[in-house]
Formats: sequence, structure tokens, C-alpha cells
Amino acid sequence: MTHADYATIANDLRYVFQRKMNASPDRVFNAWTDPAKISKWWDPSGRPLARCEIDLHIGGAFRFVHQNEEHEFRGVYTGIDRPTLLGFDAMGAKGLVKIAPDGHGSVMDVSFTCQTQQQFEHFAKMGIADGTVRTLANLTALLDREG
Repeated sequence: MTHADYATIANDLRYVFQRKMNASPDRVFNAWTDPAKISKWWDPSGRPLARCEIDLHIGGAFRFVHQNEEHEFRGVYTGIDRPTLLGFDAMGAKGLVKIAPDGHGSVMDVSFTCQTQQQFEHFAKMGIADGTVRTLANLTALLDREG
């Protein structure tokens, strides 16, 4: 299986990313929900997070703090269906991770839906497309290393 990244910036205020992975849906889901694993792949630069806090239940909060501690990503889980779905609200947007079996691996779709055109444009200026592609490449590399 080859790894394929693409980002689509749609007219309906959504950013959509897809990635094929050489890992089962369980392993991919665990990488999204285990603080020790997220700490290794979340930062687009490839550096480990300074802190990663997860309260994994609907309504539970998460907080990921980057090394420079100037930037953090925080939100609340809105949907959990192990190992195929993880929903969250963060930065005023709705996030959704869908994981489906694909042969001996998985296909993962990650989307962010903005509430307004202004928010969508703000995310574009923040570099969400490039940053998310790099972050998902980090996730894939971690899962490949762990075999």
C-alpha cells in the first residue's frame, strides 16, 4: 500500500484530508487517543509535544501543548465509536476522524468544518492544510515504525 495525502478545500467551509495507512483501524484509533502516541506525532515539525492531556469520553476535553508552549490545541470530544470514529469541537470548528478497514490497513479521513467564511479564511492563513498534511505524515511514520 502506498501512502497518499491530499487536502481538499471545499466550498462548504470544510478542509478534508485522506490518508491510506499500513495499520489496522484499532492501531490508528489508538494513535489518536493515547497521549503517549499523540505526543510523538501531533506537532507538524515532528517534535514531541510538551504536554498531552486526554479525557476520552463524549464531553471530555483534550489539550495538546507544543514545545514552545506558545501554541496549544484544545477541544472537546463530541463522538467516539472505537475504532472507526472520533468527533471533536476545537477552535470553533467541528473535527471528524473516520477510519475504515482497507485490505491489511486502513483509510483515514480527517475533516474540519468551519462555522463561517471568516473562520475558514483564518484557518487558511494559519496554514491548516500544510500543517495537517505534515502532521498526518508524522502519524503514518510512527505507525510504520511501530509495525
